Amino acid sequence: MLALILSSFVACIAGAISVARSLAVVSESECFSRLWARAILSEYDRHLLEDYGIMAYFGSEKEVNEKLDTYADYSLQAKLDAKIGRSSSYLGDYVLADTDNFAEALSKSFAYETGESIIQGSARIERAENASESDRVIRNQVVIDTLPSQGIQSEPDTAEIKEKIENAGSFESLISAGGRTATEMNFVRRHMGNYLYAADNKECFLQNEWEYIISGKLSDLENYSSCRAKLFAIRNALNLVAIYKDPAKTAVLAEIAELITPGPAGLITQAVLAEAWAAAETEADLRKLYSRGRVPLIKNADEWQISLRSIVSSDKFMDELEEEAKKQLEEKSEEIGGLAEGVDSALKEFTRGQTYEDYLLVMMLAVNDNVRLLRIMDIVQINMKLRYYRDFSLEEYYVGTEIAIEANGREYEVEDRYN
Repeated sequence: MLALILSSFVACIAGAISVARSLAVVSESECFSRLWARAILSEYDRHLLEDYGIMAYFGSEKEVNEKLDTYADYSLQAKLDAKIGRSSSYLGDYVLADTDNFAEALSKSFAYETGESIIQGSARIERAENASESDRVIRNQVVIDTLPSQGIQSEPDTAEIKEKIENAGSFESLISAGGRTATEMNFVRRHMGNYLYAADNKECFLQNEWEYIISGKLSDLENYSSCRAKLFAIRNALNLVAIYKDPAKTAVLAEIAELITPGPAGLITQAVLAEAWAAAETEADLRKLYSRGRVPLIKNADEWQISLRSIVSSDKFMDELEEEAKKQLEEKSEEIGGLAEGVDSALKEFTRGQTYEDYLLVMMLAVNDNVRLLRIMDIVQINMKLRYYRDFSLEEYYVGTEIAIEANGREYEVEDRYN
């Protein structure tokens, strides 16, 4: 009887030990799998974090699986009679080249960047004039073919921008954006340069990065020229609006046109004169913007830079007139000059208005949301290639992982990503 009791007691102890071993394996597998997922994430690219505030690691499912097998062999194999199977991972939903993942990475980087900017302050630097005139061109076909944007062409509609500016009421309401768009704009301001300003002292391939986001050209010069043409179209349209909204200006234009070409033809002359005046004013606006000055979106009557008298006597306006109209203009030059002086304001420096970067910001907001984000990704990839890795690709970087390890016939799954 004692032998039976002792045997039963020993069997119970053995069973308890076996259950304890199994529970220990379960506990260790659950803890280690979470730890190993964090270990994978801990191998983030330091350059990508320091330059752009983005946390992502380089790798592949094969490399992650090999690391997991190594971790499992070291921590679990031959311990507590654990039988370890093959590890597996899935990274497809976490690739940095995916627009949703990249946008989320930008959003998470914002807190890091805010703290860094508080410590270091703004690093935007004025470009020297000769630096702004460089024309770098992306010619490597491999680089071009692997760009996240894949050469997608989408440009802001200048007529739509003009309409938005007219209806906005203020610059602040025009650029007010929430969610992903606000995050992107903050990222661009912090890390990317344009024709007038560099973001920091780090080397970049395209200097006109803001302009690239708007135009998507592979040449610095083409991006500059394209943005200048758009800026001219926007300002010219706004200056025409300002002319026709000013009763004094429109009245004088009508009087001068009637003196030059009496009758119905006066309407055509009035339109030509208004367009010539707006175009000349636009050129003056652009000179001011490119010299780091300010130009109001919608000007007041006393904020005009170009005199009407100078337009009436200009060769450009004269070339648009018929011979008879030119004679009338010469004969009545004094009367026309007097009318023009009545609406000409004294030239003054603008104390309000928007800068070149403000105008670029408005144009960026008018680009298709997906295309804008893809072009931001282009710039990150191009600069990482230039600075650190010639074969850098966002397709090979990940912001999270799903792993599975097998122990004693049971699978343990963990999903983790950067927070």
